[in-house]
Amino acid sequence: MLYRSDLNEARQRVCDEGGQTVLPTIVRERMSMRKDNFGRSKRGRYILITMSAIMVALATAPPSEAQDFQLTPFVGWRYGGSFTELATGNDVSLHASANFGLILGIPWKKQDRSFLELIWSHQDADLSVTGAEPRMFGLDIDYLHLGGTVPFATPNEKLDALLSGGIGATYMQADIEGSRSALFFSASLAGGLRYHISQRVALRFDLRGWYTVTSSQGAIFCAGGCIFAISGSGFGQIEATAGVQLSF
Repeated sequence: MLYRSDLNEARQRVCDEGGQTVLPTIVRERMSMRKDNFGRSKRGRYILITMSAIMVALATAPPSEAQDFQLTPFVGWRYGGSFTELATGNDVSLHASANFGLILGIPWKKQDRSFLELIWSHQDADLSVTGAEPRMFGLDIDYLHLGGTVPFATPNEKLDALLSGGIGATYMQADIEGSRSALFFSASLAGGLRYHISQRVALRFDLRGWYTVTSSQGAIFCAGGCIFAISGSGFGQIEATAGVQLSF
């Protein structure tokens, strides 16, 4: 289905190109964009369904003698991060959007109840460029970090305060045909709360900051020519998440 804006764009391009018909090209471009967006959405739904199935299976499993390991699927909202368009020098910001991920916790020290954690967090973001030729690109950002969490007691025996941190990698892939992905070193720091519903199930809330270390003005997303560069020598984002922590 073509929208009115698509037809207007086709008419304008017909005028610009001396009357040559370009409507089929517009159709192909729109269908390709919508197909890509559908694929990204469908992939996200599959991951969420898988995470939900794991959560239900663990929650209904019989209790074990030592409930040590922790699995926390979560969803949230991530914002922040900016790039520089090389052609114009303009700063371009990412659109804030939903994110989801998973935390695997392994017991570390019984004295302070600390845990080693492996955390993965994914975001399907959009990067829009304004100007004479407005454009929008999809951008996948994944963080994979190894770190830990230390809980602190509160006056409420069911509520813990959490302090977390980690180091690892940031992976970025733009939905630009032929562009190369980018991989960087990154670190994270988070504070949060955990409310115990039962011995095996708890609600976990985190506010986490991510900082990716990059080379100064490093060009990225190149496809026959680089389109963007990361502003400065770092890339920062913040996310707020809520999850269900399962112990087994």
